[in-house]
Amino acid sequence: LVVNVDWLYSRKLQQRLEQLQRQPPVLADGSLWSDWWTRTWTLDLSARHGDATLTLTLPAPAAAASALLKHLPSLEASRPLQRIHGDLCFNNILAEPQSGSIRLIDPRGERPDGAPWPIGFGDPRYDQIKLLHSGRYLYDVVVNDLFNLEKLCPGHLRLHLDVPAHYDALQQAMDSSGLLQGLLPDEERWLTSSLFVSMLPLHREDGDRCLAFIAIGLMILEAKFDAVLR
Repeated sequence: LVVNVDWLYSRKLQQRLEQLQRQPPVLADGSLWSDWWTRTWTLDLSARHGDATLTLTLPAPAAAASALLKHLPSLEASRPLQRIHGDLCFNNILAEPQSGSIRLIDPRGERPDGAPWPIGFGDPRYDQIKLLHSGRYLYDVVVNDLFNLEKLCPGHLRLHLDVPAHYDALQQAMDSSGLLQGLLPDEERWLTSSLFVSMLPLHREDGDRCLAFIAIGLMILEAKFDAVLR
């Protein structure tokens, strides 16, 4: 079955942006979320090793969200459906080191209303980008508060992400496993960036976490995420 998979990407992003507009995160320093959302960013990114800082210029999150909504439809049309997990992040992967046994838990069966196919089918790229957002783009670092963030003024942020010591080995394992086979670099860039923006209302209780997610999403979209790893 070949269908449009917008319910996983652009439609979900639009719904989440509407949620974000209705209930924006509250920032502990008293700055307004709208000021961060509408301004171009200056990001002072602390080095993975040492004390050096690299300064990046990133687009306003509002402009990035508009670009995503405009571009995503080109990646959604005429996609073959497969059985997928639907939430393939590290929290849902259980591994037993001695036996090498791996179990996947908590599958998510999303499908649009009136869909003529069973629950559990979707775009296989969705599992791939969920794996990447944990394994490559440091979602778990942020959600476990393994980062330092300083808001200098609206639109100017200093950020350090605690990149795990095993990060490079994990990238080699993912690349050699074949799990990412067929995912094009352009798809990885747009779809994974969209995933980070769409998760913002799910973490609105922690404004700093939301800003860190935006920073990662913007760096992915602008092909600047490698700056985190230098």
